[in-house]
Amino acid sequence: SAAAAPAAKAARAAAAPAMEMPQFKFRPPKDDEADPASPEHEQYEKEKAAAKAKFEAEWKEKAAAAKQKAAEVASAAAAAAAAASSASSGGGGSNSAFEAAIAEALSSAVRDMNGLWDRAYGCKAASIRIGKALGDLIARIDSFNAGGNDEEAMKRAAEFSNVVKGDFDVIKASEDVSKVQKAGNFIRSRGANAVDQTIKRLLIAVKEEERRIEAEKKRLAEIERQKKLAADKEKTIAEDNQKAKDKFNSLVEAGTFRQLNWSGATRQLQALHDEFKYSESQLLTRILIKKVDMMATVQEVFIANCKDYKFIRSKLAGHTIVEINEKDGLKLMKPDGKTPMKMTWVKFYQQYHGNLNELIVRFIEHGKDSSKLKDGKRLSLQPWADAMMGAALTMQIICGDDPTAAGRAEQIAKEAVKGLPDYLKQAQEIFPDFKFDAAEE
Repeated sequence: SAAAAPAAKAARAAAAPAMEMPQFKFRPPKDDEADPASPEHEQYEKEKAAAKAKFEAEWKEKAAAAKQKAAEVASAAAAAAAAASSASSGGGGSNSAFEAAIAEALSSAVRDMNGLWDRAYGCKAASIRIGKALGDLIARIDSFNAGGNDEEAMKRAAEFSNVVKGDFDVIKASEDVSKVQKAGNFIRSRGANAVDQTIKRLLIAVKEEERRIEAEKKRLAEIERQKKLAADKEKTIAEDNQKAKDKFNSLVEAGTFRQLNWSGATRQLQALHDEFKYSESQLLTRILIKKVDMMATVQEVFIANCKDYKFIRSKLAGHTIVEINEKDGLKLMKPDGKTPMKMTWVKFYQQYHGNLNELIVRFIEHGKDSSKLKDGKRLSLQPWADAMMGAALTMQIICGDDPTAAGRAEQIAKEAVKGLPDYLKQAQEIFPDFKFDAAEE
């Protein structure tokens, strides 16, 4: 990624050419120290060896410290590169702000490191020139010969001494010596600080990116959790909806509705409703309970309106309803006007479909605003539509063995929607298999 390239660049800068150990220099031997056979020479060699060992130890310590700093920069750069790689390879999405922060920190580090190396190399070159100038001066001193011990020789020696001192002062005041001193101070004051600041900036950027990546991972995990919850919910709803449908179908197959056992059917469906966790399945169950209530409304309308009604067609033509109630069913008077006949609701619903339809036509289909309910209220538009749906369900479920019942059920349902167009959605929920035409919609 964009952040990985500067990270590698900083690592290369941190691992710039290793600092070369400068040449060890020790004072030249004086007098008897120059005689290899003298005790003074042996002592001189010991002092030289000790000084060299100290010089090398100090230089190695400095080199190790510099290497450690370089390793810290490389480590921070590697951490930054790893974070950037993680961000761009699915660990939380790329982050241009993070990459920009890393690039800036590493570019600054590269500039600082290059500046330090420029100073170091300049310092090294200056020290070489200083060393050569001092070497030349020492060689001149070594080669000087006053030419005797007389006054003239002493005078020449004094003059030479002044010249040497002047040349040495020139070296001390040279730009090279000033450069070495300034470069040394600069490297000591800025070197470690530049490295420490770079490491700090890199680590801060990395930690911020790690926090961002962690937050992004949590966000993605939450999305996945919500997806799973949604999938689990959808599965549960589908299973519960099927349970509700299966329960209603089992009530049909068990003959619960043919026995007009409205309360028993409602109780079982309500128990299932109360078990369901989600409103979608509860709503479906309430629709099924509504179906039961609608079929019960048909019987309620019959009880409230059919007393003294005389059948005019089908099997019971000429029979008059003398009494009618929920418990005992229908008490009829035969056409002779003398012979009573009792009939249960179950028998009437199951064996007298034609007369059942006759009551539906007279008191429900044509009973809007004229028929009444059990509580004495008139069968107004909304209750009428409910009763019409109940009549359609009665034909579809209870009279299902009659070959004409299915067609009659659809006819009644469509008439209800024509009478109350706003009822379309509810009708479609109750009869999802019925196709209501454009006029009804």
